[in-house]
Amino acid sequence: MLLYVLTHDYSGRLGNSAIRDKGLVYHIYSSFRSNGRQSWATISTGVDPDKADAMETELRAQLARLASQPPTAAETDSARGHLLGRDISAAQSNDEIVAKLAREFVETGGLRSHEQLRTQLEAVTPSDLAQAAGQFTKGTIIRVDVGLKPSSK
Repeated sequence: MLLYVLTHDYSGRLGNSAIRDKGLVYHIYSSFRSNGRQSWATISTGVDPDKADAMETELRAQLARLASQPPTAAETDSARGHLLGRDISAAQSNDEIVAKLAREFVETGGLRSHEQLRTQLEAVTPSDLAQAAGQFTKGTIIRVDVGLKPSSK
């Protein structure tokens, strides 16, 4: 839910600041994976090389803001609704459904119904997210800069 608040589309906190307000990046993508004991949140952006330093600074600032200004009730509700909607609509083909179920089994140790997910997500409060934000923001940032292609001259 924290990753959604931070990065969803162009209107998460990071998108609002880095895309809309500052024009630093042209896309933000995020994903979350777990093996049941450890979790990995990945954020990637499309950024021009001359704006990469500013984007890293903005990412760090928005992570700090997530801890100092935890998600509001509206942001929590939006994240909850997004996750519930994606639970229903994300996997459509047989291969996608199988991958979703396998990932869910590995991440949670079993399979859960949509109603079980709803119950779990409805139990999450803005206070829970505020408490989790401190740990969420302590992750490692690995930056990969891709340089320009050498000229063919």
